[in-house]
Amino acid sequence: MQILSEAGLPIVGEAFAPELEPLADANPNGFYESEHRYGVVGEADALRGQVLKMFAPGLLEVDEDELERVLFCLRPWRAHVASTTAFEVLEAEALGEEIPQSMPPALEWWFENYCLLGDFAERDYPMMMVAYDLVLEKPLETIQRALVFLDQDEGLAEHAVQVVDPSLRHADASTEVEVDLPDEVLATFDAFYDRVRNRDAFDDAFVDRLSATHEAVMPLIEPHLE
Repeated sequence: MQILSEAGLPIVGEAFAPELEPLADANPNGFYESEHRYGVVGEADALRGQVLKMFAPGLLEVDEDELERVLFCLRPWRAHVASTTAFEVLEAEALGEEIPQSMPPALEWWFENYCLLGDFAERDYPMMMVAYDLVLEKPLETIQRALVFLDQDEGLAEHAVQVVDPSLRHADASTEVEVDLPDEVLATFDAFYDRVRNRDAFDDAFVDRLSATHEAVMPLIEPHLE
């Protein structure tokens, strides 16, 4: 969102909404979130042509006719686990109480991303997937590709790339985290991310592997869905 804002695209939301200001240490340059982060609030037509940050559960609730383009940035699952764990600590300190999470972060990473992938396969809206690592390792090339997908001038990337700051990354795919899941499940998590990172096709055999992994972890996820 910081990159797209720097490129001059119209952003819905501000760097720090009032409720997120106490959590600035987690992202000192801003979250750029809004009331729409878990689904469109009000009339979608008022949002057309603007950049809106939305989490996967919210995206699943939006009518495909209202989705102009979806830019899906995927982090490694270990980074998600580390980030979520650290964020929970900041949130508890800021609010003065612990907020129980809906499910363990590794399962959350899988469930939300798998559901989003299935939703895209079913509804076929325009979507570009990009691995977070590439934003840091090949920022100019990645930003240019995103701007072209968004039907914007790729020349804007020359300016937008200035806000990319790898020092703000607190975790990556090599970060050690404690997760109580079978090795073969975690291997599929890694393979999912690697396919996106390397821009490899999701062939039938790999889709079958994803489906089998989902069936294996659903008994662990279902108790948290209530």
